[in-house]
Amino acid sequence: MAQPSVYFWSVDSALSVAIAQSPGAPNYAYVLNGDLSYAPNPDSPNRIASFGNCSRTVSVASGFDDSTNNFTITGTYQGNPQTETIAGPNNDTVYTTKLFDTVTSVTVDTTLAGGPADIGAGETGQTWWFKHNPYSVPSETTVQVEVTGTIEYTLVSTLYDVEKVSNPPTFESVSDMIAETASEFGIVSVPALYSAIVINSSTPGGGLTATFLQQGIT
Repeated sequence: MAQPSVYFWSVDSALSVAIAQSPGAPNYAYVLNGDLSYAPNPDSPNRIASFGNCSRTVSVASGFDDSTNNFTITGTYQGNPQTETIAGPNNDTVYTTKLFDTVTSVTVDTTLAGGPADIGAGETGQTWWFKHNPYSVPSETTVQVEVTGTIEYTLVSTLYDVEKVSNPPTFESVSDMIAETASEFGIVSVPALYSAIVINSSTPGGGLTATFLQQGIT
């Protein structure tokens, strides 16, 4: 019998990647000292920040006007390099449009115009893809989502191979899990190759745990 696959979307934090720093020179590289950062090699000073088994946007937050500065976020997404450059915030929080699984570096093009900025986990993204077994009979997959705080999510599925197509067309596979804000239990009853939970929005206290379990035998 198949084992359950569990995905955990942690509550977003402005301090997940790097805690407030004040770059004093062009192309300053942030020290990745946030809540989700670690050193994969104890003998190396290089650190990364990981979002676990979820992909999400990255936030830049500041109580100052840093809008004339450009922040370059570098990391990985689905095993491939990912980079995005965004303008800094003005007493606000701004987000990347791309998703990241890990962040390996954050650089700022010039000395910060206003004051220190935090680099954190964004409010939107998705769990990693759950891979269905197309040879299982029956093919139904049970999905349980447990919510904490305020968060909105949608269960999506696809017939595309996500290892070859990075942004595949998807369909909403369970009617009770479309723009849902509460804990739910549902069944993907139509054949699919992959499914995931897409986080449409969340607040700093919003998180969820998603469990997938495919039925049947092969």
